[in-house]
Amino acid sequence: MHKPITLRPAVSAPNRPSTMVTVVSARPAPPPRVQVVTFCVGGERCAADVFAVERVLPYASPRPLANAPGCIKGVVEHDGGIVPVLDLRTRLGIPPSSARSVARTIVFAAGGGRIAAAVDTVDAVEAVDVSAIEDPPQDLRGDARQFVRGIIRRGDSAVTLLDVPRLLDAGERLMLDHAMMEEGNGR
Repeated sequence: MHKPITLRPAVSAPNRPSTMVTVVSARPAPPPRVQVVTFCVGGERCAADVFAVERVLPYASPRPLANAPGCIKGVVEHDGGIVPVLDLRTRLGIPPSSARSVARTIVFAAGGGRIAAAVDTVDAVEAVDVSAIEDPPQDLRGDARQFVRGIIRRGDSAVTLLDVPRLLDAGERLMLDHAMMEEGNGR
């Protein structure tokens, strides 16, 4: 927003009140923007709020985690600990790929903890007008709608904006916390 400009007369006549005019710029404020990290999963373009992305790592095959929810592929080592890896393809209803195209692991900060997801590519950090984010379509694949914050339209293409804190529901989070505690205790 622009500061108002106050104009005062150069000389004021005695016994006359001075005249002040305030001019405010007529340019509208730019629309609010959000920064997102864009990436691909199984040919599907996705994005997450940049503040939900902690780190992008080279892909490492996760090792199994006993008693974890079915959406968890296993765990990877990161930053002196282990991070559960979510099967984002399954979560979003994207068919599994026969080709191994996974090249990166994104570590998300979610629900007071961390969760990772294997992705094919990480493309860019982009600023998006909030007004360009549409509600998720009603016909989104299966349960995927609950994990999607919105759709970013770009001409004929669309980018699925994930709702990172909702990638795990409360029951899955409890089950995962229990499995992680068992893993930490060496059971």
